[in-house]
Amino acid sequence: MDIPDEIDLFISARFDGGEKEEKARELYDALKQRGNLKVFMVHANAGDDFGKWTDKALYRMEAMVAVCFDNYGQRTENKYCTYYEVRYARTNSKRIIPLKLYKGNWPPEPRDHDNDDDGPAQNRAVFYEGLGYRDWSTKRWNAKECAEEIENCFLKKVNNGIKVPETCRPHANDKELERLNIQLVGPRKEGKEWYSSYLHAAHHNDSDKRDDGSTYACFADETYGIYSQWTLEPVEGKKNTYYIKFCGERNKFSSPNKSYLHVGDHNDSDKRDDGSTYVCVADKKYGEHSQWTLEPVKGKDTYYIKFCGKWMNEYNKFNSSYLHVAHHYDADKRDDGSTYACVAGEKHCEYSQFVITPSK
Repeated sequence: MDIPDEIDLFISARFDGGEKEEKARELYDALKQRGNLKVFMVHANAGDDFGKWTDKALYRMEAMVAVCFDNYGQRTENKYCTYYEVRYARTNSKRIIPLKLYKGNWPPEPRDHDNDDDGPAQNRAVFYEGLGYRDWSTKRWNAKECAEEIENCFLKKVNNGIKVPETCRPHANDKELERLNIQLVGPRKEGKEWYSSYLHAAHHNDSDKRDDGSTYACFADETYGIYSQWTLEPVEGKKNTYYIKFCGERNKFSSPNKSYLHVGDHNDSDKRDDGSTYVCVADKKYGEHSQWTLEPVKGKDTYYIKFCGKWMNEYNKFNSSYLHVAHHYDADKRDDGSTYACVAGEKHCEYSQFVITPSK
């Protein structure tokens, strides 16, 4: 069996010798026929080499297509089952493109072979509400159309994930600070596309106001000129650490280029839940509460944006937290086209990863 040195898409599916496997292989063949991506799927008759090819494919893949029927992600007695493929992708921050091919609730919740719930628990954690899936559960199956949809989904990520030129990179020592867009990798809510929302601030809605000196920040589905533009102002004496300065005016009484991305935990409206708090732009720098470190994501041209300050609720003191976006609660919604941003006490894969590109 030949396996490419680089794999764009690895097809993950249950090998049942029936409809589930048949549709997965039809999709694989249709993607191969299109000829635009390097696609791989292990042959069911690989014998003793099945595990070796699976390990290599997982290691080399850019993204994984999860062909989900109602038993996808079940922990079986086979150590190369889809449960372990999902776990590998999650652990190594590999992108997952879920494909739903069954009628019923999302995500799949198959009991394990020993009637434990490792599979349902992992599926719920990985395929949670914010992760958009390609829904073919009610459509007449057409492998060619599905392949086109999957390919477009993958290529949207690649084409929008522009590598930042050296002169515009966040660690460049430019005399003039480049205006940048900060783009979320994952979808800001279920049903939205990957790489389709941008960090934004503007006081239009009552809920935007934090207090007289600050406005809550959000991720919006479009760029709005200076209201979606930011500069990275280096913090003296701290490596790869910045004030993220807002280029617009946060309300009609403020001035452009005078406010900074900030996290506070003083107001009741700041708290999102026990593990996260909302982010704002404030008219002053507040030391570490306005400072951010960019952590490159290994193997990708994306960043985790780490908050340098500490924040506390009645249960926990968070010594490290990361910019994050996901529409789970009513309070997350700003309007139909935007979701409020927060910092969370842990990284949440693509919902805490960002592309930073020069503003057009």
